[in-house]
Amino acid sequence: MITRGLEISEADVYLVDASYSMRGEKWGQINAFPFPKGAKIYTYTTFNYNCDLDLRSLRPIGNTPLWSALYQLLEQIESRQTITVVTDGEDNASKKTSEEAIALAKRKGIHINIVGFDVKRAYLPALQTIAKETGGSIYLETRAEEETPLGRTLLPY
Repeated sequence: MITRGLEISEADVYLVDASYSMRGEKWGQINAFPFPKGAKIYTYTTFNYNCDLDLRSLRPIGNTPLWSALYQLLEQIESRQTITVVTDGEDNASKKTSEEAIALAKRKGIHINIVGFDVKRAYLPALQTIAKETGGSIYLETRAEEETPLGRTLLPY
């Protein structure tokens, strides 16, 4: 379950994909997770980018500007923090690249953990690279029928 990835990827800041592809079971698991007190929770879609909303009041909608949302968050937060990104890995609406987000995170000394749910193989390289390059970790939860080479795995870098 995605909650296991969140439990072992504690952070100062969480960036949660609230796009249409996160609907259903994924969104239910995110809503059920007791995020740490004091942690800031940001959500993003092509329609909005918000902080500290009640996740239960949101319904996943829109496309996924993963790298643009991460870059925007990196610009806003203080240096030397840890971000955990909760996503299915798809990015279909960004104006920024994963490389731009990595460069900014490294300049600010920010570690990025990835908690991925049903991540397709095509999205794995970028997610693995951002975790590795920023000193974070990656936890992937997959369905049996969409098994990735990593399966249910935590990969600390």
